[in-house]
Amino acid sequence: MKGINFKNILAISILLSLTSQLLADFTPKKSPQNQEAWITVFVHGIISMAPLLSLKTMRQVKNEQIENTVYKEYVTNIRRNRIVCKNQAMQELGLKKIDTMRTDTTDGCPALAKLFDMQYSWINPSIKNHYYTFGWSGIMTTQARYKDAKIFYTALNEEIKKFHDEGVYPKTRLIGFSHGGSVCLSLATVKKQEKIENLFDVDELILLGMPVIQNSYASLDEPFFKKIHHFYSTEDKVQILDFSQPGKLFSSRKFQTSRHAALPENLLQVRLDIFRHTSFPCCWAKSKGAKVQSKTAFPRHSRSIRKSSPGHCEWWFFGWTNKYYRNNFAIAPLPVAALLPSITRSLEQSTVKPEKNKKFGNQIKIEVRPFSELITIRTKSQKEQLSFLSDKKLCLLQETTMQLPFKKTTNKMYSQKVEKAIQEAKEIIAQHIAKNPPAKKHRKHKRI
Repeated sequence: MKGINFKNILAISILLSLTSQLLADFTPKKSPQNQEAWITVFVHGIISMAPLLSLKTMRQVKNEQIENTVYKEYVTNIRRNRIVCKNQAMQELGLKKIDTMRTDTTDGCPALAKLFDMQYSWINPSIKNHYYTFGWSGIMTTQARYKDAKIFYTALNEEIKKFHDEGVYPKTRLIGFSHGGSVCLSLATVKKQEKIENLFDVDELILLGMPVIQNSYASLDEPFFKKIHHFYSTEDKVQILDFSQPGKLFSSRKFQTSRHAALPENLLQVRLDIFRHTSFPCCWAKSKGAKVQSKTAFPRHSRSIRKSSPGHCEWWFFGWTNKYYRNNFAIAPLPVAALLPSITRSLEQSTVKPEKNKKFGNQIKIEVRPFSELITIRTKSQKEQLSFLSDKKLCLLQETTMQLPFKKTTNKMYSQKVEKAIQEAKEIIAQHIAKNPPAKKHRKHKRI
């Protein structure tokens, strides 16, 4: 073939190869340091004071006078018992990393972290997630929560510094259940009042069933919190029973504006409703022998649809919990917390803008229908339906949980532990009183 110089062609091909190699060498590669990373911390609620509920205990808590009381000793005792960790994201005191690789554990932490990882792998597998719990005293007083928040703030600072030393700058997500949310909110007050090095802001704060008391408002408008989602349910009867705040009988379900200040723009109040269909039980119900009808018979408007919105413990606890978790809960044996990655993702995708209410600020309503694989996001004037977890994926989450070696905590088992903790607390207080007898009060004699 005339006109073709094979030497020139060979030279050009070698030159192109060298050029592509040089470009590859100088192209920045995505290293672990450049990878987006998140730290997610689960913060549990109080230790239930129901076994010691009395007017005396209520007065002690309300007046912040719990030193050397049976209540404080009982909470301290039962908090050390592993039985309280079996059905929720809760470990020992302090900031503790969750070992997501464990499959032999009977604690709720690895289960919840594993479910988060599964959903994030479906949403964005390029993000690296690290999971922790912060264990606090669980005592129902404002002073105790502030003290624990100070420990939390210091520990989280130290942990984030370790990441920074490795060239990783993670974002921070805190998920607080009940008064665990109050502990999280108190971090902003700690940052403001204490002279502690600050290495982080909270990119996302999620509050689940948190009792709204007057003390909760102090940190809302702090720029320390970039985004706050306050989830509540009208079926949650415990959320509104906090009696600890002075000057008010009970807590509220939602934050409200006052005469002097509006609610901040970074706060979104989310009412969550979940629905179930009696003809199509979840995997948990199926495992207990529930009958299943064909979905071809699914009617468009059915009287068999039931509201199954979360009660207080269903926000946070797995199905092998106490009597307050329903076997027919729509997503059993999962808590609502287990679906947060998918729920918040739907919120981000939605085009529905939150309703700006004069009294309650930014608010929105979410309806989850697992049986139809839909999530509805609405306000009074807007409505949007999005695809939610498919039946296959939801069953995978449920089955993954059920395959772990959990054992149901029966009321009898829990009651025995509680009775033992109360008895030990009474013995400690009796010994204290014996060593430090209260001073006798002298009666004043009336003059005749």
